[in-house]
Amino acid sequence: MTGANRSRTAALLAGGIVVVATAVIVIFGFVPTPKYPLLAEEPDPELSGMIAYAIPEDSDRDDEFESRCVYVIELPEGQTNEITCREQIGGMAWIDDGWLVVEDFGHVSEFEREFDDFDLTLIEPVEGGAFERVTYERDRSFLWSDHRQTRRDGSRVRVEDAGTTVVVVSPDGSTRDLFGSDEAPSNYRFNEAQWSPDGKYVLVVDTEGRIIVAAASGDPRPRVVAETGHEYGVTMAWYVPGNATYTVDREELNRG
Repeated sequence: MTGANRSRTAALLAGGIVVVATAVIVIFGFVPTPKYPLLAEEPDPELSGMIAYAIPEDSDRDDEFESRCVYVIELPEGQTNEITCREQIGGMAWIDDGWLVVEDFGHVSEFEREFDDFDLTLIEPVEGGAFERVTYERDRSFLWSDHRQTRRDGSRVRVEDAGTTVVVVSPDGSTRDLFGSDEAPSNYRFNEAQWSPDGKYVLVVDTEGRIIVAAASGDPRPRVVAETGHEYGVTMAWYVPGNATYTVDREELNRG
């Protein structure tokens, strides 16, 4: 076979592949990423408080302990404000007066770091807000989302079916699907889920880097509250004034 014939054959094969792929899409349909409306477009007056989230400052990385930027979403409007960017922020939570408390690894030498060797820093949730270094020697699980996956009544929220369905598990072990994505690309999924402080809503992050809120009863009406651009490394915490379910008393800080 001459070079010209080989080139012609290769071109025909490539064209054939394109035709077959196009036919498959036409016949079976292209599976798009699930679409959810923005909270700003479909507001919910029942939503209240503030949702804080932290993501890596470098948009191309999902490293949890590199420099991270903290944002706060004001509810019910869904307005997002950047608060600060700091090095090596880990878990986060709220204290009872509406300040954020975060794990702060930035002061620890990378050659001397131990698992529990970190301080806590309070952050005022306004742009360029004040900072205050604190200590807390008790159980620090409040900093992580895992403990927020169990509601006061014992109901748990989690993702199942390879991460494509958000499920509520009752204390008796029975389950019900809250919402999911039966028709979605094979690589689409939810990465985590947690309760709102009042247990009326669920927060999830999907592989598109979207933070999604859904009602826990009735029509879930999932809506996007933020588009972070990060599939992993998204840390979240929800604050509702007067609801101490997932907050820590300021008086408990700086105590041994």
